[in-house]
Amino acid sequence: MDTRLASRWMRLGGALFDSLIIIAVMIPILIFIGYGKDFQNLTPMTMKQTTYAIVAGWIIFLLLNGYLLATYGQTIGKRIVRTRIANLYGEVPPLSRIIFLRYLPFGLLGQIPLYGSIIQLVNVLFIFRKDRRCLHDHLARTMVVNFKAGSKLIKE
Repeated sequence: MDTRLASRWMRLGGALFDSLIIIAVMIPILIFIGYGKDFQNLTPMTMKQTTYAIVAGWIIFLLLNGYLLATYGQTIGKRIVRTRIANLYGEVPPLSRIIFLRYLPFGLLGQIPLYGSIIQLVNVLFIFRKDRRCLHDHLARTMVVNFKAGSKLIKE
């Protein structure tokens, strides 16, 4: 099992693939809930539309990535770039730790107007430290490591 830290570029690549996938799936949903009927004159989403979009986004994220996260510690993007989430011993962390400590806190904090963007920026800028771990990695006690196809994984 490879427990070498994934490069910053690999982490960025995985995040970009994940973002593109979610955007592609969310655009039809946003249109369905009434946002974007008139792309010429977009108005801010209502609180109801925002809530639906956030809930739909989380459901879609879990539907797309839940199995991979639980089994391999990967999202689709991490699978494409051959990285995975590991605990500090190199094992696949439980799905509950990944969701409730790694993704959910910063996902919710990111929804706070103005301050959420600052928190998200600080979170990702932590990747430039020597240990290449973002704030969400420190909170969940995880790291992102290289993944070789076919390697045997140990579940926590």
